[in-house]
Amino acid sequence: MILLWTTMQGSPVSSAIQWGLNGLSSHFAIADYSYSDQGLVTHHNMLGFQIDWLPEFLKHSKVVYALQPIEKDKALFRKIRSAIGSEYADDVYDMPALAYFAGKVLQNKLLGSPIPRKNKWSRKHDPLCTGHAGVMFPIVPNWFSIPIEDFDIIPPDDLFHNMKASGMFNDVTLKWRLG
Repeated sequence: MILLWTTMQGSPVSSAIQWGLNGLSSHFAIADYSYSDQGLVTHHNMLGFQIDWLPEFLKHSKVVYALQPIEKDKALFRKIRSAIGSEYADDVYDMPALAYFAGKVLQNKLLGSPIPRKNKWSRKHDPLCTGHAGVMFPIVPNWFSIPIEDFDIIPPDDLFHNMKASGMFNDVTLKWRLG
């Protein structure tokens, strides 16, 4: 299992997220190698919950950061995969949460207002892409250096730094950038 932070190449939405947050990444995904050496990627985009083979996913996504759990517990990975599938399989993208997030990012960018810790328009079963990581928190809370109150408001780069600081991962970013 590899956790990926990416940017969608040529996507105006991805570019807007990066600009608004002064970040390098705009998207969060999970690559799972349990099914195939190719890797199966689960993620959320504006079309809702998505499953792609890793080579297809990488045709439109550039890896910015990548973390690999130090502990290679297949039963744990299966539990995470099952939780993600059962939680989000039929879900759509949370457009109200996206509107709230975008408004708060604009306020932050233009007025210096802090981004709140809670997305007031978030719908529990229709997450944004970082909400995908929220399924992991109850299963592996030690993967997070500090608890995250709302996964639908945390910027992707902040999620990466939070999880990296937990000490539970190898940073494999360079490997992914070099191919």
